[in-house]
Amino acid sequence: MVPTPSVSQSEDGGPPYKQEDVSFFNGIFKSFSDAPDGFSEELKEVTWGLGAEYMYDNAFALRAGYFNESDLKGSRKYFTVGTGFKFKSSKLDISYLFNASEIKNPLENTLRFSLSFDFGNSY
Repeated sequence: MVPTPSVSQSEDGGPPYKQEDVSFFNGIFKSFSDAPDGFSEELKEVTWGLGAEYMYDNAFALRAGYFNESDLKGSRKYFTVGTGFKFKSSKLDISYLFNASEIKNPLENTLRFSLSFDFGNSY
């Protein structure tokens, strides 16, 4: 939720835009109504993702997901698959990302690992 930068002509070789310095709350609310082409462009800024998980015996998980972004706002589109294993006090999660767009994604064909430990409840 970042306001859209104002486009201007830079004569000093800097970036051709200017980001206004706005307060936190003003930035949140302004980001919903500042796209140059109005509300139809605001809708193109919405990204969405969908995911599913199957857990067996609270010890093994299979996961899959999809992420989508407008072609005009970055065109990131990718599928993810993953699995997870839970041991006594630790978890191992593994995921893989498949690019689904013609535009190269920096995370394309990446394998991620996550190791978590549970040191018990501190009630």
